[in-house]
Amino acid sequence: MSSTTTTKPVQPTPPGPPWMPPIRAGDTDGRYVNCALELGPLQDVIPSIRDVSYVIVRQDGRPLDASDITSAGTSWPDTVDDTGLIITFGFKVPPTNPGRVYQITLTVNKTAQGRIYVRDVMIQVTPKLG
Repeated sequence: MSSTTTTKPVQPTPPGPPWMPPIRAGDTDGRYVNCALELGPLQDVIPSIRDVSYVIVRQDGRPLDASDITSAGTSWPDTVDDTGLIITFGFKVPPTNPGRVYQITLTVNKTAQGRIYVRDVMIQVTPKLG
């Protein structure tokens, strides 16, 4: 298994997906995706977190296993804010995977105006400090 321990993500060549802030190995933490640029001009919103699903894919092409980032579940629940434009995802990261990079594809199955909204974002796991 190959991994790096850089603390700075290698940005994809445009037009690659935007990057979420890195998350530290061993942490349970939240990261948000602001959908206002795409949905706001359409005066559309995400009605509920129940309308959102996501898939996590390792960028090294290997299947996910117990050493990979996962949903934090009730430890840090996924939410949609009161504006209906910002989704917060809770992630749990085992301490064993610094350097791994993931693509997360989120899908809103039905916005308030009946649209299907799909967005890709990237995230990298950085080493735990201290």
